[in-house]
Amino acid sequence: MTIHDIGSVMLVVCALLSTTFVAGYYLTTDWKSTDVGRHLMAFSMSESAILLMYTARIIAGHDAVWFQIIRLLVFLSFPVVLAWRLVILLRYQLRPWVEERRKEQDGYLDDREGPGRVSTEEQR
Repeated sequence: MTIHDIGSVMLVVCALLSTTFVAGYYLTTDWKSTDVGRHLMAFSMSESAILLMYTARIIAGHDAVWFQIIRLLVFLSFPVVLAWRLVILLRYQLRPWVEERRKEQDGYLDDREGPGRVSTEEQR
């Protein structure tokens, strides 16, 4: 068995694990109910599609036209879910973090007194 063969076996194992996750997540969670759940499903499906596509290439053994078409469609999905992941980061992590930093700088985050903070009584 060559290093290439070992890599091919690992690719098939990863495809099976990823596809099993997609099936398990689909069957056991309410993934449609949140942005993060929908994103995780889309990302996992895209990941599985890439891994399954290359598993099919190993089995087919060549770059047939059908494979090139599937490859294009699969790789179109991945930038979409990566951009979606960035939007989630911006919406749920970075925006609140920036707003909290602004409040801290303005002294309105909480009632604690200290350097740079304005007490509740001083705000009135």
